[in-house]
Amino acid sequence: MTVGAATKPRSHAATKGVGACASARPHAESASGSVVVLPAINGTECNRLITFPRSPIATFPRRRPAFTLTEVLIVIVVISILIGAISVVGVKALRSHKVKLTETIMNNVKLAIDQFANQNPLASIYDRPNARTFGPYPPYQLKCSGPYPVPYTVAGVLEPYDLYDPDQNHSYVLADRLHRDLGNRYGNVADWVKIDELTQAKRKDDDIRALYVYLKLRAPQALSQVPPTAIKPLDPGFPEYVNPTGAGTAPGTNGLIDVLGIHDAWGVPLDYFLYVKLEFGALPGAAGTGWYIADRRPVLRSRGISREEYDAGVDDPQRWIFSDPFPAPAAKVRNSDGLLTGTGRGCDGCGWARAVALGETYTYVDTSSP
Repeated sequence: MTVGAATKPRSHAATKGVGACASARPHAESASGSVVVLPAINGTECNRLITFPRSPIATFPRRRPAFTLTEVLIVIVVISILIGAISVVGVKALRSHKVKLTETIMNNVKLAIDQFANQNPLASIYDRPNARTFGPYPPYQLKCSGPYPVPYTVAGVLEPYDLYDPDQNHSYVLADRLHRDLGNRYGNVADWVKIDELTQAKRKDDDIRALYVYLKLRAPQALSQVPPTAIKPLDPGFPEYVNPTGAGTAPGTNGLIDVLGIHDAWGVPLDYFLYVKLEFGALPGAAGTGWYIADRRPVLRSRGISREEYDAGVDDPQRWIFSDPFPAPAAKVRNSDGLLTGTGRGCDGCGWARAVALGETYTYVDTSSP
């Protein structure tokens, strides 16, 4: 180019070529969808760099890798641990609720027993000055080493057989006791009492049967303190009755009263018995010396197990719930049969013991106490 010469205008062909370059499509798009170089068109080299946006069709989101088997197993284990922990907490909370409800039921029953004792409707039978057995409290069948209470045992001291049956020709069973207390043994037992005690398993509930019947017949206002939901049949398949009129126990007979039981929050029958204080010395209201009952305290026990466990024969002392703690000191008593092992001299062997009810598994003295 000559200095000072005018600039030569761009030819039409060059302009056309540039336009052609501008309108041309690339042979290929880069992977990033950014810059490409156009080829020569009509002899004109296209040296422009044109950027084309990446086609939406070619844009794919990045996929997250799937969980590995190890990660899945870890999640499953964590969830299992959480479920287990929640289950344990739930079971403990439910048991705590059942325990508190059972304690409330037992407290109400204790109030009913105290009201019965204040009225003392059976004083002429069980609370005579010279023949005090169960005192002012409702009686029940005692556990014996034989067919009836024998001397030098807890049962024999609390209720000597000659006081229960001076003629000594009646069976020591709840049906006979009720027949005596309701009708003075007049007529047939079946006219007064119909209860299910054909087997030892059935007779283990005689303590709570007795408590319910005596509260119902002799102190009905006291029984009203017991929550109605806790009162139900002991054996729904075997209706049980007493008839204080002695007119019979067939269904539909006038005067029939249902024999029911008092149950804990799990629907299991409660156990009723007395703590008795054994002392040795001059017999109250009688001549001579010997063992006698100086004090009595009514007690209730819940087994603290579900109804299903109870029906299956489960019994776990660690779960027992007593309405009252075992008093101190404990008497010297052999737990296998209730035999008094103290000499009595200097009150050797004196103390408290449980007057174990028929068919029950708790011991005469609390071996867990120091």
